[in-house]
Amino acid sequence: MVKVRRNATRPRRKSGSTTRTSSRSQQLALVRTPAPVKPKVSQQAVQAVCALTDPFCEHAVGVKTPDTGLHRTVTEQIRYQVAVQADANGNGAIAFKAHAANPYALATTQAAGGNVTAFAAPAALPFTSLFSTYGEEVRVVNAGVRVLNTASATNSSGYLIVGKKQTVSSGDAIAFTLTAMDTARTFSLHHGMQAVGIHRKLSVSADTFDTAGQAATHWDNIVFIWVGAPVGATLVFEHVMNVEFSLSTTGTGHNAGSFATPSRPINNALTSVVSKVQAKLGDFVSGTVEALGNKVVAIAGGAIAAKLMGPTAGSTAYALLSDSPEVN
Repeated sequence: MVKVRRNATRPRRKSGSTTRTSSRSQQLALVRTPAPVKPKVSQQAVQAVCALTDPFCEHAVGVKTPDTGLHRTVTEQIRYQVAVQADANGNGAIAFKAHAANPYALATTQAAGGNVTAFAAPAALPFTSLFSTYGEEVRVVNAGVRVLNTASATNSSGYLIVGKKQTVSSGDAIAFTLTAMDTARTFSLHHGMQAVGIHRKLSVSADTFDTAGQAATHWDNIVFIWVGAPVGATLVFEHVMNVEFSLSTTGTGHNAGSFATPSRPINNALTSVVSKVQAKLGDFVSGTVEALGNKVVAIAGGAIAAKLMGPTAGSTAYALLSDSPEVN
């Protein structure tokens, strides 16, 4: 006979709460939306954008503005230097225009305090360009200017204002103040000082061709005014303009017709990203060309990534690197 212990502890039932909680967590996990994965931006796409926005970019050489027209054009990078010496008061000034024929103007008179009382008429390009020899109509794709103080450390002093003005005409006066510009920045003229600015389009007319070298109202001007430098101290300016031009139908231009190639077709995906980069750059003035390049790459990468996260991501990635005009 088997004895049963009445006070034996019965095994407890396992609570169903753990099972229910675990099941509920699994259900919630199934309905959670995963965090969006940032798309990988190709280097080629960034290069295509930088070529149109950064005049100092190595990929900007030979760049053409995307165009719906049937233009056959030749490209040229117009790059030249101007060395300007400080006057008897240690002052100087120069204004640059995105103009393929007459790209810069020096101050004719400048007061002791730095105020420019008058600018001279725009000077001619200091060398014979391909456009001036063979061209008929031209447009600037992008342009910029940088300055370098080459004086020794013991022969460097003073201050420089780099500013943007929509127009600078012969005889114009500009005060040595930040408020005299549309936008401006101050730099100390120490040894090795660098400053760089890029020209900004003032209207869609900047994408049109012009026989005179590009109308002055299409792009803004970059103005440099400095005070307090040693008398005779030299600042070296480098102006870069990437242009495309059509060949003349007569003379030497006519004989070079085989070098002209069609402009790149309009590309809505590329144009959209370029517009965003240009808008964010605004009146960008930096200390070095490298800083400008890094800024352009950062903005371009973000703009392309945003474009690739949209509903047309696949076709957009293709269109950025092709001549397809179909993707918006």
